[in-house]
Amino acid sequence: MSAHSGASASIPTELVARLEAASVGSPELSALVVKAALAPADTWVAQSRFNSAWCIYERPEKPRIWEVGGALRGASVTESLDAAVALVERVLPGALWTAGSNIYDDAPTGQAEIYMPVPKDFHDGLGEVTAPTPALALCIALLKARTAASDSLAGDDAESGVNPS
Repeated sequence: MSAHSGASASIPTELVARLEAASVGSPELSALVVKAALAPADTWVAQSRFNSAWCIYERPEKPRIWEVGGALRGASVTESLDAAVALVERVLPGALWTAGSNIYDDAPTGQAEIYMPVPKDFHDGLGEVTAPTPALALCIALLKARTAASDSLAGDDAESGVNPS
C-alpha cells in the first residue's frame, strides 16, 4: 500500500502523544502504529482473545489482517529499530532517514528524522523527533512524514487540477 492510500493521512495526534509519553515500546503501540501507517481507515486494534496478541481487525468475516509478531514477520516496530526501519521503507519507499541515540544527555534518548525526496525540495526535512528510544522516535517521525507526504501529493494534484481521491 502506498503512503497516500488506505490509511488516514492525518497525523494521529493521540497516538503520537502516547508514543512521546511511552518510556519503551510495546506490541499494542506497534499495532497502533502499523494500523495508522498501513491499514484502511475502518480498521481497529484489539488484543486477541485467543492468543493475547495485538491485532489489527478489519471486519467480522476477515477479522485479523495483521498481528504483531505474526504477519509483520518480526519484532514490534516500537521495540525494534530494525522493524521500525522496515516499516519506514515499506510505507515511504525512497525516503531518507536517520535514527540513533543521544548518549550525551543525562537520560539517553532516541532521535530520528525523515527526509522526503519530493520534487519541490529534496531536503524537505520534517524536524528531528526525540523519544525515549530510537525505535519510538522513528515511529513518530514516520507518522509525521507520512502525513507530510500525503499533503504534498494532494497539493501537487491540486496545482495540476487532478482530484487526489
